[in-house]
Amino acid sequence: EEKPKVYSQKKEEHIMRGKVEVTNLKKVYWPDDGYTKGDLIDYYDSMSNYILPYLKDRPISLNRFPNGIEGENFFQKDLLHKPDWVKTVPLFSEHDNGDIHWLICNNKDSLIYLANLGSIEINPWNSRYTNPDHPDYLIIDLDPEGISFKEVIKTAKLVKNILDDADTDSFLKTSGKTGLHILVPLKAKYTYEQAKQFAQIVANKVFAELPETTSVVRDPKKREHKIYIDFLQNRKGQTIAA
Repeated sequence: EEKPKVYSQKKEEHIMRGKVEVTNLKKVYWPDDGYTKGDLIDYYDSMSNYILPYLKDRPISLNRFPNGIEGENFFQKDLLHKPDWVKTVPLFSEHDNGDIHWLICNNKDSLIYLANLGSIEINPWNSRYTNPDHPDYLIIDLDPEGISFKEVIKTAKLVKNILDDADTDSFLKTSGKTGLHILVPLKAKYTYEQAKQFAQIVANKVFAELPETTSVVRDPKKREHKIYIDFLQNRKGQTIAA
């Protein structure tokens, strides 16, 4: 079986990529496959035209893996130490009782900068910093635990039918792990609370029709290996994998 090409075979350890000095390129991030930090940076570079429209003007939370997927990871919201050209915006957080300096990623240099921080996963808000209280879409998150993915598909189709009956557009994407996200565009016309209420109505309707395989209980220990229909992602400051 042919092994994947490893970044360290073809690149230097430290190079400039646009405005960014990318470092430690030979560090292996995916040990089983041999992929390196340099490969991660190459991926985000090559995919930037597709990714950036979904990040534009959205505050971003980073899930950083400085030693690869088998090392410890941590989430970072407040970006205080950064190059001058990297854009951040301060938004007040009641939980922290102060401003959080959220990173804004509107160009390729910023995306490469995030990748160089070891940000395998990039998590934007549902709203933009220019209109932070009004999300552009609501999310119905199907989060399975110990159940066949066929049941997740069945649940997603039921959500689609309910939204179709409400004459509401919806779009499907994979989640950051094993589930599915169903997004409903809102055009920033409604508040987070209104979005959450609508998502809760849909979640309850799905649960009423599929009580054996779905749940609206947040505590995993009380779910009994069902699909959690999460409507609480529709709160200001919540993020999902881009």
